Amino acid sequence: MIVVVIAVTWSFGTIGLFGFEITVLMGLIPPLIIVIGIPNCIYLINKYQQEYRSHGNKVKSLQRVIRKVGNATFLTNATTSMGFGTFVFTHSSIMKEFGIVASINIICIFFISILVVPIIYSYLSPPSLRHTKHLDKKWLDFSVDKLVVVSTNYRTAVYVVTVLLLIIGFYGMSLMHTTGNIVDELPKSEQVVKDLKYFESEINGVMPFELVIKSKDTIYNTFTNLSKIQNLQIALKQEKYLSKSLSLVDAIKFVSQAYGNGKEEKYFLDFSSSKDKKYLSSIVKSKYFKNTFNNEEFKSSNAFVSSFIDSSHTKTRITVQVADIGTASMDSLYDRVKSKIDEILNPEYLIISNLDGLTELQKDSSFYNVYQNSFWIQSMVQDSLTAGDVELIMDFPIEENEIYVQYGKDEFQQSITNSIESKYLQSSDFGGELTPAQLKYCASDVIYLHKIKDELNKMLIRENRKELYENSIKFLKTRIKLDQTGFTEDIFQH
Repeated sequence: MIVVVIAVTWSFGTIGLFGFEITVLMGLIPPLIIVIGIPNCIYLINKYQQEYRSHGNKVKSLQRVIRKVGNATFLTNATTSMGFGTFVFTHSSIMKEFGIVASINIICIFFISILVVPIIYSYLSPPSLRHTKHLDKKWLDFSVDKLVVVSTNYRTAVYVVTVLLLIIGFYGMSLMHTTGNIVDELPKSEQVVKDLKYFESEINGVMPFELVIKSKDTIYNTFTNLSKIQNLQIALKQEKYLSKSLSLVDAIKFVSQAYGNGKEEKYFLDFSSSKDKKYLSSIVKSKYFKNTFNNEEFKSSNAFVSSFIDSSHTKTRITVQVADIGTASMDSLYDRVKSKIDEILNPEYLIISNLDGLTELQKDSSFYNVYQNSFWIQSMVQDSLTAGDVELIMDFPIEENEIYVQYGKDEFQQSITNSIESKYLQSSDFGGELTPAQLKYCASDVIYLHKIKDELNKMLIRENRKELYENSIKFLKTRIKLDQTGFTEDIFQH
């Protein structure tokens, strides 16, 4: 009892020492310590009683306990500690913390046992006949002796049986179907199980399934982004295990309807319509929209839109619920959803990633179609192959075969792949320290723009329009102010 109390106290002390929180897993530490500590004490006490009964010398008995049983107990605790220590290598912080505390305290309980038990028994009276009565059980001695005889005299048979059992075990493992559900450990008659089944039948579940979309710029300033998010939500509706999704698009539609005095048509917006685009632009620029992030007027959070977007306004989420379909089915659902995401948000990336199994002719056609149908990728590829030479870019071949002749098929296709990967980086998080690939992408973008500016400057000088250009630039501040006041005429149309 004393050993277990000390060990449990130490375990809580370890949690506090490392600054860990008491989680569901940490709650398992005390029972674990008890389960390991009690057998440790039983081994030591049993050996002490055996030794004392054989020769009646208490000091000698305690010495032999430490020398003979101590080593075996240490090895048992050490291997158990290492087993729990493997949790440190997982990707879960909760599991790591549990592994650290468990492994340390399992070793600690060995030292507590090996020190406290002999010390206490050195002060106690020698064991009486009543305490050693359990040593007279003949059936136990008989069973142990038989095991010793078998393991000593029939080693070959022991090895054969062990190997056969291992083979049977591995075969049984191959037949296992591993999956997990949130209510696995609950009785089927529990009310919470019935409630979850009801929600699954009515709204396809209550388990969260979150999608995070990242953009290089402010995500709601580009109507193409909003349109893609809307298309992705439509695609998600086709999955029977997913509930109706909510996103920034729904939030903006709701704000739009409120801004339009509750008119129904102000909710059902068409992001491809120039009229709706203009209307949405006015909403995004308005104080009303800004107050949906943080209402300073009332000194309170009115974070309706901000619940779908981060503080940098470059990340947004699509929130949806999923049924409790088990881990195996969840993996399949995840793959289908990821395919839909790539199809809508990164179609070029999806095409290139699915080239395996195609003929060389089909691969060439796929690469060229991607190149032909994306102006952004065209620009990146041409800039890459021409090393940024503007004159070479202007004279870049149009036909596929001509490009192969001048720049090589492998070089052309590799530059397309690199361009797609660079484009894919647009959706990554540009906050914090940039990766080498992100730095290269940003640098190439800026260099390309500077080269365009240099060529435009040459054109302005050649056509004697440099002064007009500079005056127009100076006037832009006034033009912006006119736009903000609601001036609708295009002052530059002449």
